[in-house]
Amino acid sequence: CVGRTRVSGVCRVISQQGIWPPGHPAPSCGLRRTGNSGLQARVREDAQESVETWKDSMAFLTLPWGRLHFESTDAAASPKVGGAVPALLFLHGSGCSSDDWDEAVKGLPPSASVITMDFRAHGQSDAPTMPFSLEDLADDILALLDHTGIRRAILVGHSLGGMAAIAAARRSIIPAGLILLEGWTSLW
Repeated sequence: CVGRTRVSGVCRVISQQGIWPPGHPAPSCGLRRTGNSGLQARVREDAQESVETWKDSMAFLTLPWGRLHFESTDAAASPKVGGAVPALLFLHGSGCSSDDWDEAVKGLPPSASVITMDFRAHGQSDAPTMPFSLEDLADDILALLDHTGIRRAILVGHSLGGMAAIAAARRSIIPAGLILLEGWTSLW
């Protein structure tokens, strides 16, 4: 769901915010345009190994509606509360999953505090039996940040993830910043 330009743009913005250490090479996103099927991941053994190495911790957070799936680095699993560099929480678009961020995340320095999550009814998270809203997704974001003990985070959202990030930022001081890709970008 996240294309080459979008992934490179996220990495560039993160670098400009001082989260990416100077001199650290930008990631190669491994995506290419193929006919009418749009952007598809180019499967490479070395890329797959790199993707898997960043996922230090896969877990589920049980919420009233069901289980929320998330993955994090060791740095995010034991965050420095009030640390100088905020954690990065990657939020996918509608019909996608947290796996869409693998290429962007694997290019970040190992010291980065990174979390990805699957929204309700996406990826490995449960599908609730009741309808839910954008505000409910924002509640899930804030519940996950609370659960992990993260007190400062930059929310990186694609499409639906961007809209949910805006909704979460309206209600909490935890988001230290927003990086929005292909979503409505108005805060009001």
